[in-house]
Amino acid sequence: MLPDLGSTQDQVAVVVGFFLPLLLSIPIQSRFPEWARTLIAVGGYAVAGLIINVSTGAVTGQSYWQTTLTALTLGVVGYQGVWKPSGIAPSIRGATDVGAKRQASPARPAAKEADADGHIFELLLQLDREIHQLFTAVEEEARVR
Repeated sequence: MLPDLGSTQDQVAVVVGFFLPLLLSIPIQSRFPEWARTLIAVGGYAVAGLIINVSTGAVTGQSYWQTTLTALTLGVVGYQGVWKPSGIAPSIRGATDVGAKRQASPARPAAKEADADGHIFELLLQLDREIHQLFTAVEEEARVR
């Protein structure tokens, strides 16, 4: 069953799913094995699906799986299509890695280590630009229709 994007529950799942990879970049450490990173990500989406269902008042098995899979799908698309290529998610992971050597951000290979506040501020500015471009593209497509 395809998600009904007219429902609040599915709209929230789309937005949460798209932005959740940024939040999950914090607990996922580069020193963890691949299976542990996958487990953390899937667990994060399972919890997000439950929170979305409870907060929208639609707590059924079918709605839970639909919401969770919608969020997970948008998360994979968002991560592979936007957050990873732009270097935002890897930069967040690099800035929050415990015990790892700090390296220059993949988004800005020429940049040297900056203080944490300045680096996070740069990431937020880059994220703001990406979101602005995304909304501009959506508005343009809506005008064309």
